[in-house]
Amino acid sequence: MAWLEAERGAVDALPPTDPVLRPAGDTRLLTFEAGGLHLSAPRFAAHRPERWTVIEDSVLMPGARVAPGARLSRAIIGPGAVVPAGLCLGRDPEEDARWFRVTPGGTTLVTAAMLARRAVARMPPHLSPHPMGSR
Repeated sequence: MAWLEAERGAVDALPPTDPVLRPAGDTRLLTFEAGGLHLSAPRFAAHRPERWTVIEDSVLMPGARVAPGARLSRAIIGPGAVVPAGLCLGRDPEEDARWFRVTPGGTTLVTAAMLARRAVARMPPHLSPHPMGSR
């Protein structure tokens, strides 16, 4: 499985007005650079929409990872958080608020602990670490 990863470099100047999209040395990667932030994502499986990761108006903190197929809109992903495939944030504020913190303006904060609680709660009962009825 491939992941979108963010690395922070030194910021020597102001960010460009338009982000720069450049081919990486490895043609299997799509690389995006702006204001000292370097993002790269795999190009493979572009013919399968469920493999696309969409990130709109969002911030990924250092160490955050986003699995293929996730969709983020107006989200802040905390350090070390691993967003699972298929998670959609920013489209349903009530569902987002059930698991994560949502500001009055609609921005969703996601931490590793919040994702872990969501994963445990969504496990099939026979796999859950909690005995029946103790939730």
